[in-house]
Amino acid sequence: MGQTVYPTKCTPGYICTQNKLSKPDKSCNPGYYCLEGTTTDNITAIEKTRPYPCPIGTFCPIAIGQLKPSTTQGSPTLCPYGTFNNETNASICKPCIQGY
Repeated sequence: MGQTVYPTKCTPGYICTQNKLSKPDKSCNPGYYCLEGTTTDNITAIEKTRPYPCPIGTFCPIAIGQLKPSTTQGSPTLCPYGTFNNETNASICKPCIQGY
C-alpha cells in the first residue's frame, strides 16, 4: 500500500503560484515578505495570501538566481545597529551618518 501524501502550505519566504507543486516556484520579491501559504506575487491582491511590504525600520532581502532558505523572508528583519530604514519595501538598510 502506498504512502498517503497530504497537501502542505507554501513555505514562508516563498510563493507557490500553482497547485500540486513539490516545491515552491518563486522566491518572495525584494522589499516584501511572504507568510506561509503565499499563493500570488501580486502585491495589490486583496487575498491574505499575497506578499506584504517590509515596514519602516526593517528590510527583506532576496536570493539572486535561486530559491534559498526562508529564514530572511518569512518575516521582516530589523535593521542592524548602525543602520536605518525610513521607507517601506526596502531590501537593504542604509548606514547611519556619523553621530547618529
